[in-house]
Amino acid sequence: DYSHYRVARSQAELDECMLELARQERFAIDLETTSLQPEECRIVGIALSWKEGHGWYLPLMAPPGETRLEVSETLDRLKPILEGRHPGKINQNIKYDWRALAASGIRMGGIVGDTMVADYLLHAGERSHGLDELSRRYLGHRMIPITDLIGPSSRKAAQMRMDVVRVDQVARYACEDADAALRLSRILETALAEAGPRLPGLYADLEVPLVEVLARMERAGVLIDARRLEALAVEMASELQRIETQIHSIAGRPFNIQSLPQLRQVLFEDLGLPVQGKTGTTGEPSTDQETLEKLASLDHRGSELPRMLLRHRQVSKLKGTYVDALTGLAGPDGRVRASFNQTVTATGRLSSSDPNLQNIPVRRDEGQQIRQAFIAPPGHRLISADYSQIELRLLAHLTGDEALIEAFKQGIDVHAAVAAEIYGTPVASVDSAMRRTAKMVNFGVIYGISAFGLAQRLGVPREQAASCIDAYFARYPSVLAWQEQILDEALSRGFVETILGRRRSITGLKSSRSHRSRTQPEREAINMAVQGSAADLIKLAMLGLDRALERSALGARLVLQIHDELVLECPERETGAAAALVRQAMRGAM
Repeated sequence: DYSHYRVARSQAELDECMLELARQERFAIDLETTSLQPEECRIVGIALSWKEGHGWYLPLMAPPGETRLEVSETLDRLKPILEGRHPGKINQNIKYDWRALAASGIRMGGIVGDTMVADYLLHAGERSHGLDELSRRYLGHRMIPITDLIGPSSRKAAQMRMDVVRVDQVARYACEDADAALRLSRILETALAEAGPRLPGLYADLEVPLVEVLARMERAGVLIDARRLEALAVEMASELQRIETQIHSIAGRPFNIQSLPQLRQVLFEDLGLPVQGKTGTTGEPSTDQETLEKLASLDHRGSELPRMLLRHRQVSKLKGTYVDALTGLAGPDGRVRASFNQTVTATGRLSSSDPNLQNIPVRRDEGQQIRQAFIAPPGHRLISADYSQIELRLLAHLTGDEALIEAFKQGIDVHAAVAAEIYGTPVASVDSAMRRTAKMVNFGVIYGISAFGLAQRLGVPREQAASCIDAYFARYPSVLAWQEQILDEALSRGFVETILGRRRSITGLKSSRSHRSRTQPEREAINMAVQGSAADLIKLAMLGLDRALERSALGARLVLQIHDELVLECPERETGAAAALVRQAMRGAM
C-alpha cells in the first residue's frame, strides 16, 4: 500500500513535512541521485520516513511540466535537521547518502543505524546484504525494481536517467526504500539484541559511528602522482617485453603466452614438464597460478619458463590493476576515491574497492614504486602508522601463552626466535630468508595451516613441515590449547566470537581433529578469532583517532586504511602533533 507516501509539491507541504520531521526521535532518509558516484551526482529527490507505511518525498528535479521544489531553499531548510545529532538518521548504506549530501554542502550528523551493517553483523557469511534481499528475507516483500521506472538497462545507466522519471513514480520508489529501511532497522536491532549481549554495543558504538569516519575518508580521497604512474607504465611495458623475449628464448620459439592451448603445448609437450592437475571444465592440463608455482619449484630444465611466466603475470596484473587504472580513476582534483566496505569480509576486516588499495604488494619493487605514487599536496605530508605484529600480539593476549608474552615483553623478534628454533641456530645468526620462512610458519600455524599446506609454501618435504608445526606448539603450548578451546566452543555453539563479540557462523566442524591437518571450517574458526579481533582493534583505533582529530585544531585527516595501517594527510608544520595523536589513539584503542 503506497497510499500514505506523499509528495511535497508546494511550500506549504514542505512546511508540514519539516514540522513533523523535527518532532521525531529518528527517521529514515533515502536520496535518489543521477550517479552511483556521490561526488558527481545531482540529487533528484529526498525520501523521508518515520512511521511504517508512511513517507514524504521532496522532488528537487522533475521532467518538464512537473512541479518540483526549489533546490537550494529545500536543502537550506533540511540542513539544520540533517546536520544535528537529533533526530537520529538511518538508511540502507547511509554512507552513500552522507557523501552525496556532503557534495551539496551538508555534513549529515546523528547517524544511528544502517540496515546493511546490522544484517552483516548478524550474517557475516552471507553474500548479499542489499535492500532487495533484506526486504525479501525479513519483510516478505519484493521491492520495486529500478527497471520498472526506466525499462531494461544496467543499474548505472538507469541511475543516470532518474531525473526524467515522473515524480509520482520516483516518489513511490524512494519512499519504499526509506520505509523498508525504517522497518528493517527495528527488526534487525531486535535480532542483534537476541543474538548476543555484546552485538548491540558493537553495532551502536563501533560499526555505526565508523560509517561517518569512512564517508569522510572516502570523500577526502588520496592524491596520486599521475606523471610518476605514466613513467612507471612505460617501464613496466618494457619489462613485460623483456620477460616475453626471455620466455620465447627458453621455449625455443615465439608463441602467444596468453593462449592457453599454446602455453600447454610449450610446457607439457615441447619442454616435457609433468602435468600437475587438470581443469574441472575441459579436463585439459591446468596452467593456473598454483600449477605454475609447482612447476617452477621442480628440478627440471624447463622450470625456468614457469618462473618467468609467473613474473610476467605479476607485472602485468600490477600494471593493469593499478598503474594503468589509477590515473583513469582520479577525479579532476587528481585524487583517487576508493570505497571502504564494512560488509564484505567474513572476519570484520574492511575491504577496499574501485580501486582495491589494500592489495598492492609491499615487498616487491613494483609495489613500492606504485605506493610512491600516492603523495601529499604541497605543504603537506603523509603519515603512516602501522601496528607491529598485531595478530601475534593478540594471539599472546588471547592464549595467555607465557613464552609468547615474555618474548614481546623482552622485545624479542618472534619471527627470528622461531627461525632460530627451526634452524637450530642462535637468534643473532638468523638471516632475512630464515626469518621469512619462520614468518610463514608463525602465521600458517596461527591460522591452522596443514603440514601439506606449509610444505607447499616452504618448498620442503611434508615431514619437515610437520616437524616445524610440532616445534612451534612445543615452544608455545598454550596456543594449541587455545585453538582446541576455540574449536570446541565453535562446535557446541555454531559460531566463533572476536574479542569484542563479533560473530561468524561455523559449520562442518568435527569432534575429532589433528593440529597437523586442519579442515577448512577449523581454519576459518581460528582465523576469525585472531584476524577478527585485529579488525575490531583497528576500527576502534580509527574511531578514537577521528574523534581526537575532531577535538584538535589540527588539519590532519584520515585518507587510507590498509588492514593494520592508517594513513593520514597532514599540514607539514603539524606532523609532530598529529603523529602524537596517532600514537595515543592506536596504543590506547583497546
